[in-house]
Amino acid sequence: METFLYFLTAAVSLFCVGVGYLIGSSKSKPTTPQPAPAPQPKVFGLSEFERFVGAIPETAKSDPNTLGVVVQAGTSLAVGLLGFEDNVVQETEEAIASKLVRIRQNDERTSSLQEEISQISASISELNSDSTVAQARITNLTALKRLKSS
Repeated sequence: METFLYFLTAAVSLFCVGVGYLIGSSKSKPTTPQPAPAPQPKVFGLSEFERFVGAIPETAKSDPNTLGVVVQAGTSLAVGLLGFEDNVVQETEEAIASKLVRIRQNDERTSSLQEEISQISASISELNSDSTVAQARITNLTALKRLKSS
């Protein structure tokens, strides 16, 4: 029994030492700092340009030369001094291309609808013609019926 107590005491002691070692070793390890996320590039795009132009006073917008100088100076300030990436032209070209695609799709749809309208108009004309013929026949049959019954 005494041997069992020595063995139990030794096991508990080793367990406590092991737990202490694990706790101490996990705290003593220096944590590696997580790398900071890459900064997002500052972009001066079409929406920023439109907001900038919207903020220009009406007095400057009334003269095209003044407006050109103010726009050029503002764009140069944002791109040159503040380090923004200039995407105005690229985003404008993309917006124009997108709108041209939509216009082309609308034109195709309009063309197909015009063809459908022409077919429907032809059907209506044919129905009107058939209706006129049928009405004339009904009138003739009514007249014949009156003659026969009198």
